[in-house]
Amino acid sequence: MPVHAFRDHDSTIPAEIVSAGFADIEKVILMGGGVLELHGLRRATDIDLVTTPANSEGLITVDPDRWRKVVRQFTAITDGHPFTRTSISDADGRFDIWNQWYDVRRPVGDRQLYPLRDLRERSVQHPMGFYVMRLDEMIDMKRAAARDKDLQDVALYQTQQKA
Repeated sequence: MPVHAFRDHDSTIPAEIVSAGFADIEKVILMGGGVLELHGLRRATDIDLVTTPANSEGLITVDPDRWRKVVRQFTAITDGHPFTRTSISDADGRFDIWNQWYDVRRPVGDRQLYPLRDLRERSVQHPMGFYVMRLDEMIDMKRAAARDKDLQDVALYQTQQKA
């Protein structure tokens, strides 16, 4: 995959991802608000990543004081469907690291979790080795999620596109 140019010269996210200590940085994909930050749209409040179980579990093995498993209960905004997800988080709450990404665009009963290989096909490689979800894909996901904060991001993106 080609390396993409990002406007992330003042972002700490790339260095934070690399310094987290993943065994295989090329199997890490940046999602969520971090994608918007690397494209210069707005600052991210946390760093959402998708990676392999070996990569995320390795963090806990190497530094159990910093990394831990977190089980969260979610309800899809679009249809009220409940689901549980386990992530790896750091002690500061800066990172949420997932092994798959939930697809809110599909109807109940036909939902899927995007595995790493599917997400990577829709991503571009950062010069520091990890991957970043394409901005247009992230915006589509945010539009489908339809949470207030996601719709604000969609509006911000649309405003930037018009400029």
